[in-house]
Amino acid sequence: MTVAQAYARFMIVFFIAVGTPSIIKPLTDAPGDGLILWPEAAKVLGIFLGNWFHFVAHILLGLIGLFAYRHTSGSREYARLIVLVVAIFLIMGLTTDDGVWMVSANWNEIAAAGQPVLSAEPSWYGYIPLNPADDILHAIVLLSAVIVGLTPIGLRPWGFWRKNGSPPDA
Repeated sequence: MTVAQAYARFMIVFFIAVGTPSIIKPLTDAPGDGLILWPEAAKVLGIFLGNWFHFVAHILLGLIGLFAYRHTSGSREYARLIVLVVAIFLIMGLTTDDGVWMVSANWNEIAAAGQPVLSAEPSWYGYIPLNPADDILHAIVLLSAVIVGLTPIGLRPWGFWRKNGSPPDA
């Protein structure tokens, strides 16, 4: 097993573990009853902004990793995909205060002015929430993916730091 394969295995668990709480309402500060947070945005564990988009993005990245972790080349491509996706989210997070609306935040005024819109009802479905805590986590994930996917470190065998395959000193 290489460092890239170990990284891919870790990231599968990481993305699923980090994405799942973003839709469990009791783990957020969202008002109201119920178990599932859909589609509103709320702070997950009081720190990260999350909603349906976070859940879907994290689960998809985890599922893609399931197809990649068996081979070093696939694991490195997976790390490169993570670089691309997380870099986009990091740029969006650093250039906005609290996230990005995939549709204009003032779309109802646009509709009232006679411009075409896809929906006449306001909705959180078009919102990608991002806050400084997300930005920090995205930066760490981006750095790790760059190291594994774009440097020779990802090609090294897992445990390369051990001498002659002997167990580490106790």
